[in-house]
This record gives sequence, structure tokens and C-alpha cells, in this order.
Amino acid sequence: MPSRFGPAPAAATLGERLDTPSHLFEEWMMSLFDKAKDAISKNPDQAEKGVDKAADAAKSKFGDHADKVDQASDKAKDYLRKDGRPEGA
Repeated sequence: MPSRFGPAPAAATLGERLDTPSHLFEEWMMSLFDKAKDAISKNPDQAEKGVDKAADAAKSKFGDHADKVDQASDKAKDYLRKDGRPEGA
């Protein structure tokens, strides 16, 4: 008995899969990350201010864990200062 939705679609070829919404989303996210890295490298002071602002907001919400928030923000700022290079690079 035929389906009321028509025949089942054939298996997608590799070329067809590259245009799927999930693949397009991944490309968009990578583009967004590249733009963010570029902006951070051009404005490191602004990036550190953003980390400080986020840390302040987190501490106001989770004051009991202020020491952990400070540790995390310090690590984030260290990472930004190194331009995201791993240690020893």
C-alpha cells in the first residue's frame, strides 16, 4: 500500500548531505567563532573587560562561589593574553 506522503526518499549522496541544515549550522558556527577570535585578537582589552563583566554578573548570582568565579575569570583572561595558544607553544 503506497504511503499518503509519497515514496520514501532515496538515500542522500554525500553532496546532498553537505547542504543539510545541520551542516549549514556548523559552517555558520565556525564562521562565528572565527569572527569572535578575530575581534578578540584586535581588541584584547575589550575582551578582558567582557570577562570581568561576566564574572561580576556570575558573582552577583552565585555569590557563594565567588572564589570559583574569580578562578575561572583569571584563567579566561590568561587564555586571552596568550591569544588562545596552548601552554608551551
